Amino acid sequence: GRTEFKVEGPLNGNDLAFIKSSLTGLQRLDMSNTNLEQGTIPDEAFSGLPIITFVSPSGVTQVGEKIFANCPNLASVVWNSSTKLPNSTFDENVNPNLLLFLLYEASAPSHSTAKNLIVNGKAASITLVDDENCNYDCPQEFYAQEISYTHNFKKTSGNGAGWEAIVLPFNVTRVFHENKGNLIPFKTYEEQGNPEALKPFWLREFTLDGFVDATQIEANKPYIICMPNNESYASRFRLGGKVTFYADNAYVPV
Repeated sequence: GRTEFKVEGPLNGNDLAFIKSSLTGLQRLDMSNTNLEQGTIPDEAFSGLPIITFVSPSGVTQVGEKIFANCPNLASVVWNSSTKLPNSTFDENVNPNLLLFLLYEASAPSHSTAKNLIVNGKAASITLVDDENCNYDCPQEFYAQEISYTHNFKKTSGNGAGWEAIVLPFNVTRVFHENKGNLIPFKTYEEQGNPEALKPFWLREFTLDGFVDATQIEANKPYIICMPNNESYASRFRLGGKVTFYADNAYVPV
């Protein structure tokens, strides 16, 4: 079935009901160029759909309850209206990585599990986590005063084992382990003379000559990464567990 749908022209309640009942595999819905009849989005308009990205019309004047209830895949909502979203817009199953793009902060639900607010292209704080149903999708560029991503490293390292792939949507400026403090890539660690205050991890990027050691994580660039995590290592160097990647005053591209 159809996974992307850009609607243009007039749209009424029957049309919205058809979208929900017939386009059950819909992942991206762009209504930015529609004229919504009476400016109303009815109750539970998109509830239950596997939708990932939603772009609203600008002429919304009334919003029903639970319009995105049971939409755990939803990763981005571009709300092009000044009308306030009801508190029931998102339920407890909301994706914690959901990005909510707003024209006005006052349009956000007063009590919401959606925490990543972007107002006129700027965000105070964006927190991304790694878990089931934690999609990430960014249909518009923005700037964040602070952005972070946390991953739980569980693999045992050593003899070529323990590597994972990682791609982040921002240039990382700081890496922090939940118990061991600040971390840096091994290449930088060695270049700085093995500083005691920092703990090293392996980071490599792909080149035409194969994988080579990297010194930083750049936005939307793939790497392989491995945290030292083996009982044969000194305890202070074992980095299994939660690691958070940070950036301040970050540009986040589409």
